[in-house]
Amino acid sequence: MTLELIPVSDERFLLERMRGLEWSIDRLHRDLAACEKERTEILDHCLRNEIFEAEGFRLVKRQGVPGRGQDAWRVERVSAE
Repeated sequence: MTLELIPVSDERFLLERMRGLEWSIDRLHRDLAACEKERTEILDHCLRNEIFEAEGFRLVKRQGVPGRGQDAWRVERVSAE
């Protein structure tokens, strides 16, 4: 997206837009944190209960990722054969 030059008289518009964007970014950060927390809780539950596969999905550890961190795991769809 290209921002066109805005006359100086529209400085207030720019600052209001910037403020709105800051609020949007803050809200996205909160939403992301909530998603990461829920993902971590689900992953911990799956690992604790040895749930690695269920109806078309499987939990796999990424190759080359050391440790047992939450980012080392992902869910992939199992293709029907």
